[in-house]
Amino acid sequence: MRHIRTGVLFGVIAGLLTFLFSGWSVAVMGLFAGVGLGLALESRLDRGSPSNLAKQVLPAALTAGAILLVLSLFQNFVVQPAIGKPSSYGNVFVPANIIGVIAIIALTMITASFRGLEEKWEKEQR
Repeated sequence: MRHIRTGVLFGVIAGLLTFLFSGWSVAVMGLFAGVGLGLALESRLDRGSPSNLAKQVLPAALTAGAILLVLSLFQNFVVQPAIGKPSSYGNVFVPANIIGVIAIIALTMITASFRGLEEKWEKEQR
């Protein structure tokens, strides 16, 4: 629960960047934010099993995904009509949001769980 603030920050940054580009940018921002959030949280975690580390970062990942989704919905249904652009529905909006939210959650958990690899194996790979 102590990593929620980092998840909020990454979710807000990714969500605000979707305002600039719209369309498939939600999916791309989900990918980048997921990896970035995982790397940011990984350095704050103690070594342990990868599954435990993934469980520890799950609340932050869910928070970031929810904020990204809310800001994407706001951009698509409030901001775009306000500036005179039509809202996009099924062809781009739905798949991009599904991919973006799943990517930010999954990649955060996967990237943070790398900290659970054995230290000996990690040093050999460098």
